[in-house]
Amino acid sequence: MTDKEIRKQFGLTGKPLEATRVLEKPMNSGDFNGQKACCLMVVNDNDNTITPMNTYNGNAGNNFNPRPRPLPAQDSERMRDYLGARGYKWGKVTDHKALKEVDTKKAPVAASTK
Repeated sequence: MTDKEIRKQFGLTGKPLEATRVLEKPMNSGDFNGQKACCLMVVNDNDNTITPMNTYNGNAGNNFNPRPRPLPAQDSERMRDYLGARGYKWGKVTDHKALKEVDTKKAPVAASTK
């Protein structure tokens, strides 16, 4: 991949955004020159962050600069707003080539004292 292609796919960081889960919805204004445009809320449970992101044919775009925010609690008013009024649905991380799926880290297990 050329530097130009990397920047188009991943934005300013040049690397995929790590995600454990993703909220997604199609953009509802215009056709964006025939591109499939999506609004995403990228969740990283390991860092307890949520990052807004728009994609165009799966690419983040040249000027995408991730700005992670604290992850709201699952039962919070903010999360209900995302899933209700704003129309986001849970999707698959693997459906978005600008994202990298990572496993949720397990809580550390206490060492045995035998």
